[in-house]
Amino acid sequence: MAGGIIALMAVAAQLAPKLQAGTQGLLAFGGAILMAGAGMSLMAMAATQVAAAGPMAFASLALMEGGIIALLAVAGAMGPQLAGSICGTSCIRRSSSDGSGRNEPHGDGSNTG
Repeated sequence: MAGGIIALMAVAAQLAPKLQAGTQGLLAFGGAILMAGAGMSLMAMAATQVAAAGPMAFASLALMEGGIIALLAVAGAMGPQLAGSICGTSCIRRSSSDGSGRNEPHGDGSNTG
């Protein structure tokens, strides 16, 4: 948390001359600092509650975090393939349908016009 505050102050020191030119930028940066402070307060409160809950709560949070990381890794690896397959399926379906965009069989049992 101390590292985050130090990084925030370093960014503020670099942006201060630019933000002094416009009041909107200064107000937006002040709002960002307030939101970051509220987030740090929330993280500190959550950390104390997890510490008070015991080691099993910490272990379950660690397992949940590992599961989320694994899910994101799989989604990142398969994302382009899934997007390509959805587009390909949609194009094939439209080209083989009767023009209505639906791929339903006709009354005679065939799927052609």
